[in-house]
Amino acid sequence: MLRSTADKKTRETWLGLGVASLALGIFIRITQELLENEVDTLDHAIMAKVVALRGHWLNGVMRDITSLGSGTLVTIFCIIAVAVFVSLREWFNALQVCVATAAAGLWMTVAKSSIQRARPDELLRLTSASGYSFPSGHASGATALYLTLALLICRYVPFHRARVGIIAGAGALILLVAFSRVYLGVHYPSDVTAGICVGVASALLVNLAFSYIRRRREN
Repeated sequence: MLRSTADKKTRETWLGLGVASLALGIFIRITQELLENEVDTLDHAIMAKVVALRGHWLNGVMRDITSLGSGTLVTIFCIIAVAVFVSLREWFNALQVCVATAAAGLWMTVAKSSIQRARPDELLRLTSASGYSFPSGHASGATALYLTLALLICRYVPFHRARVGIIAGAGALILLVAFSRVYLGVHYPSDVTAGICVGVASALLVNLAFSYIRRRREN
């Protein structure tokens, strides 16, 4: 039984490292191609197709969805999550939420200020946005927070299918937030893809670090 549990933890660790490495590699590749002006054609082609989907009712839906990745709501949800975990005396979980979200925010801020990519033309925008475009702060913040919360909730769920459902639900929410940014014309597809990669790598690497610390404390 103990060996089976150890093997499971090892598999989860390697899976987490693998996915985090993949996300980091994709981010680096997109950044390289952006600096070499090799993503513009694809970005504009995808944006044209997404813009063609616009409709009055969908515009309102996308504005609501995109707010789930805003700095204000991400911060509020982060505070609520921390408060819940603190009330349960799950101090490490509370700290993990803070560290993962902060790590993604720091990474995103450094990348934005270093690359300084301009946002899409104002004529395409259905909502206001300021600052640089790459990577998407909404995508990175939403990914880091919602994926971290999903991973922590899975710690309390004994059933594999339920855990898969929780992760899938978080993934669907993250993709909707990312899509909404392109739909609303405030980000290019490469911006949100890179933002998701930032959030995934931040959430998984922080989760691996905290899982290691928990095991050391338990032993």
